[in-house]
Parts: sequence; C-alpha cells; structure tokens
Amino acid sequence: MSHDTTRPHPDVPASMRVFLDRHTGSPTPQLLDAFAEGAVVRDEGRTMTGRDAIEAWLRGTSTAYTYTITVTGHVVGHVYARLEGDFPGGVADLDFAYETDAAGRIARLVIS
Repeated sequence: MSHDTTRPHPDVPASMRVFLDRHTGSPTPQLLDAFAEGAVVRDEGRTMTGRDAIEAWLRGTSTAYTYTITVTGHVVGHVYARLEGDFPGGVADLDFAYETDAAGRIARLVIS
C-alpha cells in the first residue's frame, strides 16, 4: 500500500493516522498500539473485538489486495478516503467512522 500525502490532514488523531498509514502491512506493535485493548472494528459485515481479533483481521486484509489510499476529508469522528487498487471494482470511497478513548487510541472503528 502507498499513502498519498499530498493532502495532509493534521487534525486526524495520531492513532487514526497510524492506522491509515500502516494497516495494509503486517500488524506491527505500533499499529496494534493504536487500538484500545477492547476496541471494536466493523468492516465488510464482520465485527472484530479486542486486539487479538483486530490483529487477525489486519493480517487477512494486508495480504488480500494491493491499493493506494488517499485521505479526501476529515471531520471529528470521520476520515473519508479513496482506495484504488486490484480489489473488485478497483475504486472505493470509504468512511472510517471512529471513536477514541481518553488516551487517544481507537476504541471503535466502523468502515463503510
């Protein structure tokens, strides 16, 4: 994956920036640390709860497709991005709806 940095969004929380920059590679400690212990992720009709389940999900998504991601917008609680790659359809505009905990880690992430 490559990340388009031509449109920086400094207001995006650090944990979400880490997720967007690193989520297609092998799950690293830094990536997993972006999530709270009991974090919940919803993606493609599936729900993953806790870091172990999120790590397994990340491992699966990191090998499935190759794509670039461009952040197209941000408002509190939402990062909007365009993905382009070798997945079915080739282009997807996504909403990464997130909540963070008191420490700034991702507590809830819904990708739609």
